[in-house]
Amino acid sequence: MPTLEKDNNLVDIDPFTVFGLFNKNLRVENRIKILNAIVKLFDLGSKVPNSFDGIPVLNNQNATYYRFIDERSDDIEDLWSLFLAALEFDKKKTTDNKDRVSHYFDIVNNKKGNGNSKTTIGLYWIAPDSFLNLDSRNQWYIFESGKFPTEISNGLPSIDSKITAAKYFQIVETINFYFNSTEAKFRNFKELSFEAWKYSEEVNKKNQELKMVAESSALMDDENETIRYWVYAPGEGSYMWEDFYKRGVMAIGWNEIGDLSLFKNKSEIKEAMKKIYGPNLSYQNATHATWQFANEMKVGDIIFVKKVEVNLLGVGLLPLTISMTLKLRSIII
Repeated sequence: MPTLEKDNNLVDIDPFTVFGLFNKNLRVENRIKILNAIVKLFDLGSKVPNSFDGIPVLNNQNATYYRFIDERSDDIEDLWSLFLAALEFDKKKTTDNKDRVSHYFDIVNNKKGNGNSKTTIGLYWIAPDSFLNLDSRNQWYIFESGKFPTEISNGLPSIDSKITAAKYFQIVETINFYFNSTEAKFRNFKELSFEAWKYSEEVNKKNQELKMVAESSALMDDENETIRYWVYAPGEGSYMWEDFYKRGVMAIGWNEIGDLSLFKNKSEIKEAMKKIYGPNLSYQNATHATWQFANEMKVGDIIFVKKVEVNLLGVGLLPLTISMTLKLRSIII
């Protein structure tokens, strides 16, 4: 079980976090065990599923929708309000109900630790007929895979790091309108999300096969070429290690400044960071790290993956197929 409160002294909880207990990156048998315990505890008559294919999941290291008690204000009350408003909107799609969802969506989505993926995943869990999950798979499938109609995706608003409810509903309503057309391959968000999951799994498998070929080729490259060694942390505290390792990718933060390969020099990266994150920091180390990530790492280099200063998680050979883009959804989830 995740840590749900400071010192494990749980005093309150929201419904989205409860759903997140069994919708995380866990083995299927463990998710089933958790659901069986919930069914027994609350004497529910629901049948526990034996498959979770296509259901979006939370990151194990960020599994609560609220901050711990020493940091939060009205987090849990706001989450309950969003939960109830969303269920009411699912039953009656009136303007008043939409406005209420929008109000609490903006509050919840802007809380520290939350964001587009996490907030919309929660809404999708409880009302998948009314809400689209904008997790990384769906974003990639809709905007970048080439499988979703471009005439629809090109008309959707850009997805900021903290999307507004107005933009979110614009995306939801536009795609819902597409579902009702004769050209639609899907009829609802559930079918869309499942297809995004299925296709991304196929692409991941193919990329893994290409990676194995690339690693073999890299080992046979010019023996005299200099091999460099890098130390890399996959996320704060390396919380993305298992996910990245499973998918065979590397990624770095600073998503909001865009594709690093488009910057001509470090100065341009630094200016972009100051513009987006504020001018009060030097960003010297961040600029250097992001520049090296995008421009200096090369095929055949050795990567040391660390957790903290002294904990080594793994060592790997940089493969030919690695993506150097900032955006996780561009790496194929």
